[in-house]
Amino acid sequence: TLTREGVPEPDRTETYSDGTSSGRVDIYEPEAESVSLGEPRTAIVYFHSGAFIAGHRSFGAGVCGFFASHGALCLSASYRLTNSGDGVAGCIQDAWAVLRWTRANAGRLNIDPSRVVVAGDSAGGLLATSLGTGLRVGAGVAASEELPAAVIGTSRRRSGREPARGQSSCSFVL
Repeated sequence: TLTREGVPEPDRTETYSDGTSSGRVDIYEPEAESVSLGEPRTAIVYFHSGAFIAGHRSFGAGVCGFFASHGALCLSASYRLTNSGDGVAGCIQDAWAVLRWTRANAGRLNIDPSRVVVAGDSAGGLLATSLGTGLRVGAGVAASEELPAAVIGTSRRRSGREPARGQSSCSFVL
């Protein structure tokens, strides 16, 4: 398995729900020595890549392990894929559901609900950006207090000069 290669396993997996959407989330706890005891931590909700048609929350293991090693609680979230029949709208609804669930469970998770960051790769980066800009399905733009503290989105793109070698790009919205 990937754990032999150093990819971390989640500390636990839970079900998230906001009453309308639900899914699973892998939770990666920070190392004890990387956090101040008793202090609410920053949380990072990560959305996987997969062009909205493939992928799994386990894709976030490496990224979440990295964030957890630096003191953040990281949650790698599943979301409905477009082939579920709900299209990209279902993906966005699930992204909002996991953000709401994370904040609603802040006390139990020992996180600061005002310090929830969303992150993702490729399609997941678009979900993170959707949350960061307040895009909601059929409900207008979200109020500013509903928005995440920050957004981290990454994507892979091919270089025009070297078609066989990929390049990464990263964007931050604060």
